[in-house]
Amino acid sequence: MSNYLSRERNNPFNEIYAKLNSNEGYYDFPVCIDVELTNTCNLHCLFCPTGTGVSTRAKGFMTEEMFQTIMKNLNGHKVGLRFSRWGEPTLHKNIVNFFRIAKSNGHLIHLNTNGQLLNEERITELLKTGLDSIKFSFQGVNEKTYQEMRQDSSFDKLLKNIQITHRLRGRGGAYMHIATTTTYETDDEIDEFKKFINPYCDLVTIGKTKLEHIDVIKTKLTKNQKTTLIDLKGKESMIEERLKICPEVFGKLSIDWNGKVTPCCSDYNAEMVIGDLTKNTIAEIFHNDIIENYREILRRKEFNKIIHCSRCFDLMSLQGKNKIDL
Repeated sequence: MSNYLSRERNNPFNEIYAKLNSNEGYYDFPVCIDVELTNTCNLHCLFCPTGTGVSTRAKGFMTEEMFQTIMKNLNGHKVGLRFSRWGEPTLHKNIVNFFRIAKSNGHLIHLNTNGQLLNEERITELLKTGLDSIKFSFQGVNEKTYQEMRQDSSFDKLLKNIQITHRLRGRGGAYMHIATTTTYETDDEIDEFKKFINPYCDLVTIGKTKLEHIDVIKTKLTKNQKTTLIDLKGKESMIEERLKICPEVFGKLSIDWNGKVTPCCSDYNAEMVIGDLTKNTIAEIFHNDIIENYREILRRKEFNKIIHCSRCFDLMSLQGKNKIDL
C-alpha cells in the first residue's frame, strides 16, 4: 500500500484491521460490519456502479427500525461499525442520531464520505457523536483528474471540508484518513498531492482506480461521459495481484439499507446475499452454510468460483507498480 503517515497517531480500527487481514480461521462473531445507510449518492462518479447506474438493485434509506434491529443483534458484542458501502452516508437524515446510538452501545464507528454535503455545522454535529474515524474519498490528485472521475463535484470544497474537520477535531478527535486512487497520474503529481494534504490528516493512501468492471454500454451516462470513461479505461493498466487473505468473509459482514446481508464489500447488486435481518439474526447468518461455503472456497484459493472474488485484486498496494504509457 502506498501510505504517507502525517504524524504518529493510531487508528482506533487498527486492531480490527489486523484481525481481518491475518486470519482465515474461526470467529464467533463479526469483528467488523459495514452498514449501508443508503445506496443513493449525490455524485455520478465514472468508476462507481452507483454513479454510472450499473447497480440496479432498489434504492432506499435504512429505517430507524432496521438500525435498531442491528443494535439489538449486536447486544453483548463490541463491533467496529463502518458506515459506507454503495451510497453517501451523509445523505441520511438520521446519521447523527444513529452514530450517537452506536456509540452509546459501545461500538467503534467509522464514516466514509465524499465530503461534498458537509459544512462546519454538520461536521461539528458528527464529531460530537464521538466519531472514531473518518475517511474522505478522492479520485485523482488535482482538480483535473478529480473532475474526470467525480462528475459534478468540487475538489476545492472537499479540501475545505477536510481542513475544517481537521481544525474542529483537535488533538484527540476522530482519526482522519485521506484516500484516493489514480489512473495515469505522474509520480510528481502524486507526491505534490501528498505533501499538500498531509498536514490535514493522519494517513494518506494512494491506490489504483478500478475501471475494468464497468460495462460502458450498460451505464446510464451521457455520451460525453461515456467517451471520457472509454478514454480512461484505455489508459488503465492493472497488475492482477490477489489479496493474501480476504478481509471480508472470515471476520466481517456487510448490511445493505434494507437489512439484506452479504459477505462481500464489492457486492453492489446483492448477488451474494447470505441472509436477511428481517428473518435471521447476525449470529445465525455469520455461521450459516452459505457463508461457510464461501470461506472454504477462499481457503482453497478458488477465486473463480465466486463472482466478485474472480475479479477482486489488491488495488491499494499497486501504486508505483503500474506505469501508464501516455
